Amino acid sequence: MSVSKERTDTSSLKIINPKGYFASKGFIFTDNSINQNCFSYALEKYFENSETFRQNVFNKTTIIDGVSIEKILKNSFIEITEFTTKPRRNLKNPIPNDVILAFVDDLGSTIHTAYYRDEIFYTKNGGFAPDTFKSLNEFIKKTYWYTKKIIVYRIDEDKIKRTCANTVYNL
Repeated sequence: MSVSKERTDTSSLKIINPKGYFASKGFIFTDNSINQNCFSYALEKYFENSETFRQNVFNKTTIIDGVSIEKILKNSFIEITEFTTKPRRNLKNPIPNDVILAFVDDLGSTIHTAYYRDEIFYTKNGGFAPDTFKSLNEFIKKTYWYTKKIIVYRIDEDKIKRTCANTVYNL
């Protein structure tokens, strides 16, 4: 499953779940993907652990590009906090539970996301199996050393509930 918000002719695509919040915002979900990436995996883990929201879009066949994850985070989540990766002691600051961490490079682009719950970070890199880690400092030093800052997000429940309540679907 791929996510795109491009204006394109979708008549030849097999559309998966053309209803729902993200589809109502213009995202196109198709089954033309190979492997789940970190953006989709973080969202899958987030909703898997949510007591309020359920979804069937973000799963092992979903790929989301950088532009789309930034739009999803900007339009559906709220920023809880952000911190720079240097000095490295910033990476030892407490992180709220049940959040998505966006790893941002020096150009301001989100290059990776991870889900955080109960002192464990959940991550996935491309075609590799999902992984967990406990030390943000070690993970960044080993894998995403070029990360300049981390933004911590939680879903904006009020915005989602208002949007879903106001969405009318034509069947």
